[in-house]
Amino acid sequence: MRTYGIVLLLVGMMIAPARAQEPTDFQARYRTAKELLQEGKYSLASEYFLALAQEEASTNIFVAYAAYYHGLAALLNGNGELAGDIWGKLVGKYPDWREQGELVFWKGTMAFASGQLGEGYRVLAQMKSGPQRDALEKVKSYYTLKETDVRRLQRLFEEYSDDRELAVHLADCIVMQPMVQQNQELLEFLIGDFDLDPSTYNRITPGQSVKKEQYRVAVLFPFQHEVLSQRRPNAIPVFYQGLFDRYEGMRMAQEALGEEGKTIELVAYDTKGDSATTAGILALPEMKSVDLIIGPLFPDARELVLQFSEENRIPMFNPLSANADGIGNNPFAFLINPSHETRARRVADYFTDNSTDSTVYIFYGTRTQDSLYAYAYKAEMELRGFWVPVVMQVDEEKSQTGFEFLTETVRYHDLKDLDSARAVDLLNDYLERKRDNPNLRLEKEEAFRIPNDSIGHILVASD
Repeated sequence: MRTYGIVLLLVGMMIAPARAQEPTDFQARYRTAKELLQEGKYSLASEYFLALAQEEASTNIFVAYAAYYHGLAALLNGNGELAGDIWGKLVGKYPDWREQGELVFWKGTMAFASGQLGEGYRVLAQMKSGPQRDALEKVKSYYTLKETDVRRLQRLFEEYSDDRELAVHLADCIVMQPMVQQNQELLEFLIGDFDLDPSTYNRITPGQSVKKEQYRVAVLFPFQHEVLSQRRPNAIPVFYQGLFDRYEGMRMAQEALGEEGKTIELVAYDTKGDSATTAGILALPEMKSVDLIIGPLFPDARELVLQFSEENRIPMFNPLSANADGIGNNPFAFLINPSHETRARRVADYFTDNSTDSTVYIFYGTRTQDSLYAYAYKAEMELRGFWVPVVMQVDEEKSQTGFEFLTETVRYHDLKDLDSARAVDLLNDYLERKRDNPNLRLEKEEAFRIPNDSIGHILVASD
C-alpha cells in the first residue's frame, strides 16, 4: 500500500531480534519472508509470517517478531484492521516484548495515514524519547504538511499550541485563503508568538495617515459596454440600470459630503468591460495618485486592478459582488457586502452556541447567490459536526413546495417508502397505541414523514 510504503521510506525502520540460536529451517523461512516484505510482495510475505508466528515460541524468540511482521505485511497490503488485531494479540501474548515501542509507532502512523491527526498527535505525545518517537515525528511532519484545511489545523493547534511546525503550517494555509476568509486575529498571534516574518504573510505595514483637503476617487465601470450599444435607451438591461443607479448614488454622496466641507473628486473611467481598456486606464500617471478605486466589475479587468491596487497600496471596493473571489488575497481590496462565506460563518457561530440539535435543513432560491450561500453554509455546518441531510432549491413562485416537504405525511401501510429506523419507530408507536385502542386500523393511520422535533434549525438562503 503506497501510503505506508512512504512511511517506510521516511523512517527506514526494519526491526530485528537480538542474535540467538534459532532452528535453521525457521531462520531460512524467516529471512525469505523478510525479503518478500522488502520487495513489496506483502500478501505472500503475510502468509510466510503467519505460518512462522503459529509455531511454538517457548525456545524461539523469532516467533514474536514473525507475528509483528505478519501484522506489518497486512498493514502494507491495505488491511489495517487485521494488522491492529494481530498486534493486539501480540501484546497480550508477549506483554514484556522489548519492541512494544514499535507497535506504538505503527498505532500513531495508522492514525496519521487515515487522517486522524489529533489521535496521531496524542500517540506521539505519550511516547518516550527514542528512535520510534523520532520516526513518528517524521511521519507527523509528512501528514501535517499534507493537511490544508484551516479549520482542522486550527482545532489541532488549540490542543498543541507549542508546536512550531504546526503553527507555521497553519499560518501558511491561512494566507492561502481568500482575504475575507482569513482569520486575521489568529494570523497576527502566530506571527507574533512564533516570531514569523510579517512580510511573508502579506501583512500590511501601517503607514502614516495623511489628512487631505481633497480626496480623489476613481470609478472604473463599463459605462459603454457593447451590450449597451446594441440596445435602445429604454431597453437597458436591469444589471446596467443598477450600475448607473449606483454611480448616481455616488454623485449624490459627493454633493452631500461637499456640503459638510469634505471635498471628493469623483472621476469616472469607462472600462468598456474589457481588460485591454482597463490596462490602458491603469497606465495613466494620474491613477497612482488616487485615494480609492471603485470597480471594475468583470473578472479579467478586476484581476488587473487587484494587482495595481496591491502594488500601489490603493484601497479598492468591489461594489456589487459578495463573492470572496472578487478580492482575492489583496489586503487593500474590500467587498461592499459580506461574502457568502462570512455570512455563513456568522450564522453558524450563532447556531453552534444556541442550538441543541445538530440536524440542519437548508432551502435556497433560484439565484446563483442563493445557492452559493446555501452550500457555503452547508460546508460550514458540516465542518462543525452538524448533519445536513437536506439542501433543496425552492422556486419563489412555488414557495409552498418547501412547506409541503416539511409537513408531508405518510400512511402507515406505506412505510416501505421510509428509511428503516423511521419505519420501526412508527410501527412501535402504532402497536403501543393499538394496545389501548384495539379499533385502530393500520391503513387509516398516518404521521409526518419527518419526525416531530427532529430538526434543529432551518436556513432559508434567499432574499
